[in-house]
Amino acid sequence: MKRNTPAGGWTRQRRIDTFCERLRSVRAEVHLTSPSQWAERLLQLCREKGLGNLLYAADGPLAPAIDAVWENADAPPERIRHATTIEQWKPALFADTEAAVTSVRAGIADVSALVLWPTPQEPRSYSLVPPVHFAVLHAGQLYHSFAEVVEQEQWHTGMPSNALLISGPSKSADIEQTLAYGVHGPMQLIVLLLI
Repeated sequence: MKRNTPAGGWTRQRRIDTFCERLRSVRAEVHLTSPSQWAERLLQLCREKGLGNLLYAADGPLAPAIDAVWENADAPPERIRHATTIEQWKPALFADTEAAVTSVRAGIADVSALVLWPTPQEPRSYSLVPPVHFAVLHAGQLYHSFAEVVEQEQWHTGMPSNALLISGPSKSADIEQTLAYGVHGPMQLIVLLLI
């Protein structure tokens, strides 16, 4: 059962501020928006970044809001919605998909991480393959620590075969310590935090 008071004495605002500050310090973007306006903000960001398409789960939790905004928009980026197995569209995923958006199970403020539980509707490839990953997180699902996530989200009742902790855009360094972004995953991580 979820508690009303945060663990560690962190207020809601402290969790939000810490999460945003620490994610931004590792080159991620965080945009505060409302639960009723996030899809409009997503469309605006896609346009600002010159994205030609956006992958999302056709039957996932974000689809109704995305569909409503895209259907009423003038020349929005192409919507990519796959209902088939990844083997059938893997070439297009790797070669043609510019961005994807996923829902987020929880956020961890003290280490600025996103918790994703991939599903058949939103497989892990959505958050790992396209160069731009948009992640939609409700502020009510932002916790102080990993331990609090495990407790409050009741992981003891069952876990997926794969859980992802994402703490920023993909980065890697070579032997000369030259830092590169996007080598092993998305070059850009953009979080829409619904407050």
